[in-house]
This record gives sequence, C-alpha cells and structure tokens, in this order.
Amino acid sequence: MKKEELKKYLEQTLSDKERNALEQEMQDNPFLNEATEGLEAWTQQGNADFDALENELNKNIDDKIDSKNLEIKKVVRMPIFRIIAVAAGIIGILFLTVTYLHQQRMETEALFEANFKVLTQIDGAVRGEDAEIESNMNEEKKAVYYYERENYKEAIVHYEKALQSQPDNNQMQLYLAVAYLANYQATDAIQILSENDFSNSQYKQDRNWYLALAYLKNKDLKNAKPLFEQLSAFDNYYQNSSKKLLKSLEGKVL
Repeated sequence: MKKEELKKYLEQTLSDKERNALEQEMQDNPFLNEATEGLEAWTQQGNADFDALENELNKNIDDKIDSKNLEIKKVVRMPIFRIIAVAAGIIGILFLTVTYLHQQRMETEALFEANFKVLTQIDGAVRGEDAEIESNMNEEKKAVYYYERENYKEAIVHYEKALQSQPDNNQMQLYLAVAYLANYQATDAIQILSENDFSNSQYKQDRNWYLALAYLKNKDLKNAKPLFEQLSAFDNYYQNSSKKLLKSLEGKVL
C-alpha cells in the first residue's frame, strides 16, 4: 500500500474494494490501525479541509509509516498518564524481582556460611615455625602446616605444588578444594572436585559435600541440589545436613 492510498482513505475517495483491502490490512496491523485512527480524529476536528492538513498529514504519515512496506515505526500514541502508569508498573515489577532475587541470594549465602566448616586435617599437627617449615619440609607437609594455621592462601600454593608430583592424590585434591572454599574461591574448588575422579575414593562423600557447598556458594542450585539429594539418600556423615539444606532450598531458583 502507498502513502497516497492512506490519504485517499482519509478523504473517503477509495473504491469499496480498495477500502476493504486497506481496512483488512489495518485489522492485521495494530500499529497501522492506531496511526490511521489518530489521523482520522485529527482530520475530523473542526471539519478542516484536507488541503489545509496536507503538511501535517504528510508529517504524521512519514513519522509512522515506512515508505516501502508500511511498517509502522515504534511510535505509539498513548496518553501521557498511561505511559507513566505503564512505566511505573514496569519499574515496580523490576524492583520487586530484583529485591526477591537479592533476598534469595542473601539467604543462599547465609546457608553456605552456616554449613561450611573446614575439613579437619587428618595428617595431624605439623609443629615448627614458618622459617623451619619452609626449609625442612616437603610441599605436602608445608601445605598441612599452613592449612592448620588457617593460612589458606599459603596452603593452596603448597598443595598445588605437591599435586604436581602426585596428580591423582584424592586426599590432597580434597584439602586443596576446601582451602579454596575457605579462601572465597568457590569456582576453583568446583574445578578441582569436578575434574578429578573420586568414584572409588574413601573421600567420595566428602568430595560430594564440598562440591555441593561450592555450587551453593556460587548460587548454582541446579548443580548443588542433586548432590545434596545423593547425600541425603543414604546413611553417611552428611545425610542430615543435606536433608536440612534441601528443605531450606525448596522453592529457590537462582
């Protein structure tokens, strides 16, 4: 349809066939219908002559109609109070959504803090002073030493070095991951625990627990929940804690 056809429609000079075709197009295109209704109302005010409205009519049509395919630009007439009401409604919904998600994230963070406890080092205490440890101990002993003293940053350094010579040592992998979690590096903990095979390890359930907590720390409930479900399904050290966490996570989606 051409611009001239719209003008003729407003002047009521189209044939019945042409008018019906245009009205059908208007019915299928709400933006075109909106624009035409607005132009009709404007033309009818004061019984103005069409020639007197030519410039304004052209401007309205050019603003609203693409010259090639009559696609109406995204300019929709709407009373200002409706625009304000819609905008306020959208802002209100966004505010409530952001508030809700923030609250959920805060609750998830609180659940992590309440359930995360550093795994006790089973190798026992390593005695000595920092300088003595650094000069006389191997990397694994150094890692244990700093881990026990809650210097997780240094423990990480030495566990990583120790694992270079024992890359399949599940015990060190587990403690390295726990040190990462204690040092607020949940993503690194996930990488260590998910990329190494604990299927036949005595640390399998410890691995599942701390991996689930790492996902929880990262607000990744999609991966955390299945691990908590596994742990809650049979008798193990983490069963009751996993059940309580699952109950607390009901309805939460992050």
